[in-house]
Amino acid sequence: VLFASSNTHKYEEAEKILAEFGIKLGFFQTELVEIQDDSLSKIALQKALNAYEKCKKPVIVED
Repeated sequence: VLFASSNTHKYEEAEKILAEFGIKLGFFQTELVEIQDDSLSKIALQKALNAYEKCKKPVIVED
């Protein structure tokens, strides 16, 4: 699983947390489109779809 973000600090935090559960996380450094919406789920979905389109692999994003 890849963590898609331009922010290495966010990746390092997620990597540390998931490692406690035996989950290895890779980093896909990229700029993602962030829509403006009141719905956090819509924003996250669009970011995840944008990241997937770029790398064609399972991704995690954070808002």
